[in-house]
Amino acid sequence: MKAVSQILFQNTLDGKKSTRTKYESCLKTEADEEFTMVRLQVVCLLLGSFAIVSVKRLKVQNASLFDQRRLSARAKRKPPEQNGGIELTGTAREETVPLTEASLEVV
Repeated sequence: MKAVSQILFQNTLDGKKSTRTKYESCLKTEADEEFTMVRLQVVCLLLGSFAIVSVKRLKVQNASLFDQRRLSARAKRKPPEQNGGIELTGTAREETVPLTEASLEVV
């Protein structure tokens, strides 16, 4: 609802003046409001994705030498397939196990 006009009233008993606001219904339908909300959400999504891409780009540009070495080593190494830690090599399946101090003592 939007305010259309202010109406001035004068009370006849005590002579006080007061104003009342006259309201009219809005011309937009519920579908118009929903379309506007979806459009706002799309704009927010675009701005958010742009911000994330920008931050990632700046993070790479401002990386220290240690971070640069780590990123280049990670890029050279291929990640294992996403199948629960099981790496497929040839026809045999081998489970990848992280190297720890306990596994070194056993050998």
